[in-house]
Amino acid sequence: MLKTWTEAQSYCREKFTDLAAVENQSDNDGLLSVLQGLGDYAWIGLYDTMAGWKWALGDEDLNNEYSNWDGMEPNRKMGNETCAHMFNGGKWADSSCLSPRPAVCYYGNKYV
Repeated sequence: MLKTWTEAQSYCREKFTDLAAVENQSDNDGLLSVLQGLGDYAWIGLYDTMAGWKWALGDEDLNNEYSNWDGMEPNRKMGNETCAHMFNGGKWADSSCLSPRPAVCYYGNKYV
C-alpha cells in the first residue's frame, strides 16, 4: 500500500515499532532484502530537520559512521525533499515527503 512518509510512519508506529532505521551495512542489507518484494523504492525512517538528518526511531541523529546515500544525495531540491527512501539497489535518496511509496517498518529486531 502506497503512503506519504507521514502516513507510513503512522502506520509503522501503529502496527509495528517505527519506520526502519539503518546503523550499519548489515542493517542496510536486511532492509534491502525486504524492499525486493515492494518495488523500486520504499520509505525509511530518515528525515531532514534542516539542522541535520535524524532517524525517526529513537529520534537519533544520522551518524557519520554509516550512511548509504546515492551519488549526489541528499540534495534537498529547493528544500522540498526532506524525507528519505531506499532504492531497490540499497542506496538512499531524499524526496518529497508527499510522494506515495511503500514503507519498510522495524519490528523488534527485524524489518517488515
